[in-house]
Amino acid sequence: MPSPFDNKTQYEIESDAVRITLAAVYFLAFLSSLLGGCTILIASLGYRAFKFPRFIVVIMQHIAVCNIAISLTLILPTIISLLANGWILGDHLCYITTYLTYYCNLAGVLFVGILTTSKLIILKFPLQLWFRSTRNAHLLCGALWVFALNVPLTCLISDSSDITFDYRIYTCYYSFSSPIWVSRVWLINLLTTINIILPIAMVITSTIVLLVIARRVVRRNCKHENLKRQGIITAVFTAVFCCVSYLPYSVFCIFIRLPPESQILSFRVAWSLILVNTVGNVYVYTVFVVSFREFMWIAVLSFFYWDKKVILEVQCSSGRSSRKHSLQSSGRKFSTSHFIQNSF
Repeated sequence: MPSPFDNKTQYEIESDAVRITLAAVYFLAFLSSLLGGCTILIASLGYRAFKFPRFIVVIMQHIAVCNIAISLTLILPTIISLLANGWILGDHLCYITTYLTYYCNLAGVLFVGILTTSKLIILKFPLQLWFRSTRNAHLLCGALWVFALNVPLTCLISDSSDITFDYRIYTCYYSFSSPIWVSRVWLINLLTTINIILPIAMVITSTIVLLVIARRVVRRNCKHENLKRQGIITAVFTAVFCCVSYLPYSVFCIFIRLPPESQILSFRVAWSLILVNTVGNVYVYTVFVVSFREFMWIAVLSFFYWDKKVILEVQCSSGRSSRKHSLQSSGRKFSTSHFIQNSF
């Protein structure tokens, strides 16, 4: 049974101006997601720019990988489709991007849920050694990557061909419109609950507790408590962006059963909000994480002042260790603060 939303005449965006404007917005989201994710990986892997527990940093790295994948499998094809007013990338890419979009988005929700929960456990039980191991963090994230396969595999086994280009959102979409899904509405609701509703409920619960802890921390002003406060605020805003992104779509999937003509605007809005979670992380880190913001300053200034051949030193610490990374140049050395003060 074909999806009704592949009808170009009925559901396309007729105005070229509107489509170009949407393509421009998606392009900005693409740049923010792709460059932001790459910057987070470089800052955390190469320069230790996040002075958080390594367990938390590893989860942030996996979230960044998710964001990069979504920018390539969802945002970029949508931009091309908006400009072309249809799908021009072929059937194989249509299938690949559909399954990868589901996979990466579901994994992203799970990672945010485990990020806030892990942050809460580390705060409540600081001597718990299991949450201090990067190996354990990678094992946990690997398990979540495997678990996130449940929806793509279920769709693939049930009806692998139930994929169409959806003119509501200008990308290929698993439409759940074949006869097998008509009799399995309960399965759609179950998958949505397990993969979105429950992780978001875990995010909300742990975030509320983190806010209670933050009220106690905010009254203290020592360096250790400042780092703890930055970690809490970062986790809270990451959780807020996740909820804003995925709650409307999950509510739409479970509770809304409107005629096709009534779904266009609401579904477009719910689907577009998914980008908030993908785009927002790098801005949250830049605003609330001092060490990452310093790293961003150095990266920007080194780009504009490359001809001065200044040696940049990024001092990053993890626990008791500290190391410096330099960009080779001529004989002078500037600390971060000295370089910024003398660049204007």
